[in-house]
Amino acid sequence: MIEFSLTGKNRKNLIIFIHGLTGDKMTWVNQSGQSFSDLLGGNREIKKKFDIADFIYYSKLLTSTSLKVVNSIVSKIFSGSSKKVKLNLDVDDISDLLLTEIKVKCAGYKSIVFIGHSLGGLIAKATILKAVGDKNIPPIKIFLSLAVPHDGANLASVAYALNKSAQLENLKPLSENVKALNNKWIQTPVEQLPKTIYFQGKYDMVVPNTSSIGYELSAQDVMHLDDDHTSISKPTSVKATLYLAVVKILKDFLDNNEITDVLKIQRLDDENKYNDEIFVLKLLIADVHNRNISSAKNSFYNAEFIRKVIVARNIITLDEFQQLYGLIEGLYNNAFGLLTSGKLLNGNDLITHIHEKIQSEDQTILKSISALSFIHKTGMLHQLANDIGNSIWWEDGHDMDTIENFKQSKNQ
Repeated sequence: MIEFSLTGKNRKNLIIFIHGLTGDKMTWVNQSGQSFSDLLGGNREIKKKFDIADFIYYSKLLTSTSLKVVNSIVSKIFSGSSKKVKLNLDVDDISDLLLTEIKVKCAGYKSIVFIGHSLGGLIAKATILKAVGDKNIPPIKIFLSLAVPHDGANLASVAYALNKSAQLENLKPLSENVKALNNKWIQTPVEQLPKTIYFQGKYDMVVPNTSSIGYELSAQDVMHLDDDHTSISKPTSVKATLYLAVVKILKDFLDNNEITDVLKIQRLDDENKYNDEIFVLKLLIADVHNRNISSAKNSFYNAEFIRKVIVARNIITLDEFQQLYGLIEGLYNNAFGLLTSGKLLNGNDLITHIHEKIQSEDQTILKSISALSFIHKTGMLHQLANDIGNSIWWEDGHDMDTIENFKQSKNQ
């Protein structure tokens, strides 16, 4: 079940710790008695933005014989005992429990972070895959994999020979469960999976280094720690590398969310805004359709908004921003060549063509931070057009005299 250790008002993000085989809340407690969640909760920014919880499931290595276990279960059933019978469920069943817990207890969150240790990482992985496309589950944005046997653990085979636990069977190298998880993970589109970081303990005698890193279609993000299989889940203090790495990951996530919120497309409330701006006059004298002018105004408005934000917050450097302007102007120059050669008929064709070109190149030559959309980039084109020093026109032969003549004719 999910047990909250840190909650507060208006927090939209949740961290869920998932322990491993035979573990519980003590999985995360260091020798000083501080838990991983205690350390994270002591960070002002993390405490302000995240709730923290543990997912606890039954996981015990059986010491009695199978016959005694069966006799005990049968006895409880027929005696009418109200005490719940507990079994070591496999990864698939435990992930079902976690999904239900999230649906019932975590519906109000906008994002979830999984921190899974050992078997807990496989449970996290199975839950992530089941949550894909489920609108009743808040999006799982980050998966921190701590000494997780993505390819199984050799010691599990030895232990399973002595103790036929479903959870130990899941941990065996080349087990059907491990193979199925890996295959489904690879087959799932990358954009549907959370940002995943693999933490590897260099002194881990349980999970081999080759197993603690999962299969990815792109390069894996791996952190190497001077920890063993147990200590990797118990950062000793706020100076521990694991703690510092996790805090940085969480803060980067918050920053990216804030940037995304800031850079959401803004609506232009007043259709008459920018009527006297040079970029609008250039469109008017080329007899560009009102719909295209309205689109240009809206994208210009968004570009003006983000220019201040990007430079002020160092989201990308000023040099990178200027390079983006240069690439957009280059696309325009190529498009204008099509107009002068007769392949585009007029200003309407030109502006439609260049807007479409910017959109098609958004994630290739114009690729930048994901929050900066092609709408912002079309607005950057109109920012260039609004500068007298840039020769961006929508008809051949137009210049500033053409604008002055147009303005005088309107005043007559």
